[in-house]
Amino acid sequence: MSAYDMTISDAIYGAADRYFTRQRLHSMLEHEYTLLEERLKDKRGANTRFFVFADTVKARGYKHQTDESNGWLGVRFQTEPLGPPSDVIIHVRMLDKENVPQQEALGVMGVNIIYAALYLHQDPRTFIHSLMDNLTSERVEVDMIKFSGLLFQRSTIVSWPRTGPARPGQSAMFTADGEVVDAAEVLYKRTILWSAAAFVP
Repeated sequence: MSAYDMTISDAIYGAADRYFTRQRLHSMLEHEYTLLEERLKDKRGANTRFFVFADTVKARGYKHQTDESNGWLGVRFQTEPLGPPSDVIIHVRMLDKENVPQQEALGVMGVNIIYAALYLHQDPRTFIHSLMDNLTSERVEVDMIKFSGLLFQRSTIVSWPRTGPARPGQSAMFTADGEVVDAAEVLYKRTILWSAAAFVP
């Protein structure tokens, strides 16, 4: 299902103040997975592993060429029929300079995360590395991954190696209770006090 228009998106998933957020992605996964179970669980649940995939992305626009392109992708999936679902959520930054290559890279990343969820979930390390199959760090940067559900017992954050100076926004952030979060999203429109100290021996 595609909801390019904000009005349509609100009608399907509920109203939102911001659309390119983890909260929005979670609403999409929750809605689509609930529908899947309502429609197919009685007929196919005993012998089918269900999954849903969603993404909400701010790609490069034709008018605003300087805006950073980034977004959220996620998959909710079962590892066995009638089993509890688990989630994998990633935040990506798309580094191609044009819209169409960004769309293509996003499609490859989507296929990779679905394949990894269904076939590589036993090994999170292999899962993580497979996300970049047929992609390069010059095109896509995965700066946050979260595994959740009974299948996974911890959150994982990853920043793909890059060469050259760090870009603005490159960071890793955890909440006080250990929850992994995207710094740009948490600090959106918030005042930040930066303090630096130098120690002289």
